[in-house]
Amino acid sequence: MTPPLPGRHGILCVVGPLRIDHFARLETLPLPGGTAPASDLLYRRTGKGADQALAAVRQGASVSLIGAVGGDPHGGAIRADLLAGGVTLTHLLSLPGPTAARFVQCPSSGDPTTVVFPGANQALTPEHIRQASGTIEAAAILLIQLDLPLRTALTAIQLANRAETRVVFNPSPFSPEFPWEEVFVDVLIVNEVEAEQLDANVPPGTDLPVGCLIITHACGTVEVIAPEGDFQLPPSPTAAGDRPGLFSEDTFAGTLAARLALGTPLREAVTLARSLAGNQEG
Repeated sequence: MTPPLPGRHGILCVVGPLRIDHFARLETLPLPGGTAPASDLLYRRTGKGADQALAAVRQGASVSLIGAVGGDPHGGAIRADLLAGGVTLTHLLSLPGPTAARFVQCPSSGDPTTVVFPGANQALTPEHIRQASGTIEAAAILLIQLDLPLRTALTAIQLANRAETRVVFNPSPFSPEFPWEEVFVDVLIVNEVEAEQLDANVPPGTDLPVGCLIITHACGTVEVIAPEGDFQLPPSPTAAGDRPGLFSEDTFAGTLAARLALGTPLREAVTLARSLAGNQEG
């Protein structure tokens, strides 16, 4: 991957979703029409945009975030967390309505159930992105995910392409409707499930407009297919050295994008991102 353009060294723009998570711990899930008591209730201010931006700041990059929260207390709390973490929020919008939220019921045995409310994330429009175009144009790297309206994400990538801002794209959650033919992506990050979805939705013999493809695995293995040479990295062990930790895709993406914005060579950047992403606590 080419080094950052002059004057853009270490500058990263993140476009992504923000939300508040609610986790209820309970013995068993309620039956239809029933009620079950929860033993604990936890909140977490998160979203791929927030988590990736904060991971990038920890690497020393200058990070701006383009996104949206609601005009409620949750939106204000997310804004305060990001400011405390060192993220520039000139283009973090407070829009009418609630902040995005996820509600997770975690039973002591069995699988959790999840409800997601998109909230302000789905109100982020292409016009909002165009109003923040100067931030994208000034960056070495644009880091972007989905979980936003497709045309909004598309507008951001096209602005970056025109400004020669390198694009690191994490198309999660995967959408078969994304118009790949309208953009160029310098680094595409997908997990193993998304890689299969991508393969199933691209006609045979079609070349994706992608410079480098990175596939992450739940076990922590990372595959890289790049013009300068393909390689694979094994899982990173925990500090105790006995087993891999949980793998955080957002820590990986944020760390990688920051290191690339700072001019770190691809293999070195991937190695560091894999190491930090594979040492997450459960």
